[in-house]
Amino acid sequence: MISSNTVLSRIAGTEPAAIEVGFSGACVSLGRNAGLRQFDGLL
Repeated sequence: MISSNTVLSRIAGTEPAAIEVGFSGACVSLGRNAGLRQFDGLL
């Protein structure tokens, strides 16, 4: 549980551990029944 460790470290007054966040793509809504998903680097 990375989020719980971050909260506990903030309460204790210590610096939380660094995390890596990746970007996999983006979503766009095109109305009620349509949408578009762009995957990054897969095509």
